[in-house]
Amino acid sequence: MRNRACTRFDELRIFHEPVTDAIAPEYSVIIKNPMDFATMHYKMQTANYPSIDDFALDFNLLCDNCVLYNGADSEYGKISKAVKKKGMTAVRRARKQLQTWLDKQKSGKGNKMALGAAVLKRKRVPTKV
Repeated sequence: MRNRACTRFDELRIFHEPVTDAIAPEYSVIIKNPMDFATMHYKMQTANYPSIDDFALDFNLLCDNCVLYNGADSEYGKISKAVKKKGMTAVRRARKQLQTWLDKQKSGKGNKMALGAAVLKRKRVPTKV
């Protein structure tokens, strides 16, 4: 799954870089396992996601950390919930595409390049937060 599939939902770019204590006081005291899209992108580039589920865990962590630090009813908490909902939809779609591709490979009917083509051709969904 390409990282853009989830980062495109973060129009304000609040999840794109690591959060520092200078930006968010005591963030490192409250959040013990920080996550951001730059770190996720690096993990993807270095093949540190053995599965889509591992990617989804980090994505959920990123959104849950935002809610934990800012509160569920804060502006950032609401944005985080919206990003999480849209991002997890993209994760489920990628998981389904991967399973379809794997099933075709097992049956001998698959094209090894079909998965990449299917992911590249997906529609872009306009988003509002």
